[in-house]
Amino acid sequence: MSSTVLLHSIGFGLTTAAVIAIGAMGFTLQLGVTNVLNISYGNVMTIGAFASLIVERQHLGLVATILAAPLAGAIFTWVLARTL
Repeated sequence: MSSTVLLHSIGFGLTTAAVIAIGAMGFTLQLGVTNVLNISYGNVMTIGAFASLIVERQHLGLVATILAAPLAGAIFTWVLARTL
């Protein structure tokens, strides 16, 4: 295995682990604070990921991309809370 492939594999593994860790910490925090099992947490993360992807593809800048995910997740969570 060449050193470039090894370096890319390590970078991909760290990035993937970071995304999974963010989801796991958020799910655990939400469960610990509210003592309610929220199985829609993954959906909220997915909405945030798609929102930041859309903003990034519109070339609106890094700050807008970073703000899009939590804003979309918050709006989606508010809509879920009001409708369900």
